[in-house]
Amino acid sequence: MGEVDDTPMGNLVANLQAAMAINPLMHQQVVQFWETQRRMLDALETYQDGWFARRREAVDTALDAVNTMMGEDTAGPSEAMEAVSDWMQQSAARVAEDYRDVAELFAQCGSDTLRSGVEAEQEAIEETIEQLQDLRKEHAMPV
Repeated sequence: MGEVDDTPMGNLVANLQAAMAINPLMHQQVVQFWETQRRMLDALETYQDGWFARRREAVDTALDAVNTMMGEDTAGPSEAMEAVSDWMQQSAARVAEDYRDVAELFAQCGSDTLRSGVEAEQEAIEETIEQLQDLRKEHAMPV
């Protein structure tokens, strides 16, 4: 085995290990919790990448509109209004994409959380059954 760590932290870790060894349900739940966290971070990163891409596009198209309205080759009033109108329509589409993506993000994270809880319970039950079967084999009554 390993060396005994008699420090307060070592005792805390030893107590946690003992609790987890007694309760096989706990191990699977902790593993599933952290795996779910990883999937949530991946989903958030994907959402964030899309959000930033849309914000960059908003800035670029706003600059195009400003240059159309006030640049060296200043457009007339109708072209200026068209540039602003186009930018506003594109901005509304970007905001709609934001709402769609955040709804998908929440649905995915909620689904992952529920699924991982069920999977953890199933795995823990299977592990408990296996441990009980092993105990029964080890301590079988002679016939």
